[in-house]
Amino acid sequence: ELDERCTQIAAFNVALTAWKLAGYQALPPLHVACSGLMPSATEAEWMALAGDDERVRNGMERIYRLFQNAPVLGSLINPRAGKGDMFEAAFHELQPLLEKALAQEAKDDTAHEMAVTARGLAKAAEILASQFTIIATNVPYLGRGKQDDVLMEYCERVHPGSKADLATCFIERIFHFSGSGGSAALVTPQNWLS
Repeated sequence: ELDERCTQIAAFNVALTAWKLAGYQALPPLHVACSGLMPSATEAEWMALAGDDERVRNGMERIYRLFQNAPVLGSLINPRAGKGDMFEAAFHELQPLLEKALAQEAKDDTAHEMAVTARGLAKAAEILASQFTIIATNVPYLGRGKQDDVLMEYCERVHPGSKADLATCFIERIFHFSGSGGSAALVTPQNWLS
């Protein structure tokens, strides 16, 4: 979800439904993430979370660059595009680092905030790199003439055949979300058919 508040509401509703069905209990981590968050620190501050581990630094750098424009791009972000499948392998390497940074909460509020954001972005990247059996959504509609410069440039670069409308770019992005034999149920304008 692009909107952070909607993500919180979704997580609450999933938890509440689980508790209604099975009674109150500790829940496993939810697979809900906000794809509209961006790093609030400078790249240098962000990279400092990684310490000296080169692979972790590369992973943190990639997360930073992927999510720089997340409030505009949201789930159009595709961590599988580009170099390798870093998120499939490295998320589990980043997780202990992020937990370590979170443990320093009492020492440094700024580091804690960055670590919480980093953990959320790593989770969003993990979900955005996943493939799904069923995808159901109402894609956003926004013609090219009403897109801001960041969105227009991204759609032109990543979705050149679909760039005329944001809805069409999302249809193309959903093909990447769909696993082998997967299905999609989409509410879309009909112009993408021609």
